[in-house]
Amino acid sequence: MAGHPTKLFLEIYEPIINIFLEAGEEMGEMNVVKLGTGADAGEVLLCANADRPYGWCTQNVTTTGQEQYSASGLLVRTAAVGDKIGVYVNGGILKTDKLAVGNIAVGDVLWAGASGGNTGYVTNVAGAATVPVGQCEEAADSDGIIRFKSLI
Repeated sequence: MAGHPTKLFLEIYEPIINIFLEAGEEMGEMNVVKLGTGADAGEVLLCANADRPYGWCTQNVTTTGQEQYSASGLLVRTAAVGDKIGVYVNGGILKTDKLAVGNIAVGDVLWAGASGGNTGYVTNVAGAATVPVGQCEEAADSDGIIRFKSLI
């Protein structure tokens, strides 16, 4: 995440948080995620455009996790792959800086980004997606953060 860690949590209305799923791979805070199937059941993975989206990752996930002290002096830990993480589900008003395109406008329907470098990001291009993930309520600010209504 860029130098605006608190801006993602201002003026939002949190939906339900599912805390019972494992992170199946590295992902960033507010990436779109899908439920794993088969051998990956019980995990969340980055959601590509043609996948069925499930929710929004609530924290950064790295291969091993990292511990560091925040500006407030509290010890903060990044989740590791395999840890249980929070996933926002069932709507809400949220913010994200995980944008696959830079021209998202108020009212645009949001979709999971195409696979590759944009997996888990949001875009205003439907592509192969059949389930929208949100609708933009405020266009990107100077830090590239949009406010949106979650549809998942």
